[in-house]
Amino acid sequence: MPLTESGLYRVGLLIHLMDEALSRLPPVAGTFRRGIDPSGLGERRTDFLKAHTRRGRIVAWEGYTSVMDGEPYEGRAQFILHIRSARDLREFSVKGEHELILPRSTRIRIIDYRVESDYYVIEAEETDDERPIRRDNRFHVE
Repeated sequence: MPLTESGLYRVGLLIHLMDEALSRLPPVAGTFRRGIDPSGLGERRTDFLKAHTRRGRIVAWEGYTSVMDGEPYEGRAQFILHIRSARDLREFSVKGEHELILPRSTRIRIIDYRVESDYYVIEAEETDDERPIRRDNRFHVE
């Protein structure tokens, strides 16, 4: 169903409010984990795996992305992320999870990857590199 002009305005307002709320939380640096099931990406699965298994590649995660503090996360692609700008949401968690969130458009540089059993283990670090990123290196990680 297409969004109306007023619907787009509301979505934009929600994104602005979320960005503003996250900016008021102090950044947290550390090593975090994120699991993703590439099969859930449909036709973008191949692009996702190509982008995330090439050392030195910079990838943008365009949406808000949740990560966990040291706990395993489900998914066949396991990320070990060295991040400087996570925001701690534990205070707001109703389930008591150790969840943090990365701001929209967080850029990561792939440091290493390996295949263990039938899992991809991908190590990456946050980067401030602002060079343009090709469309096939931008992902909404859900």
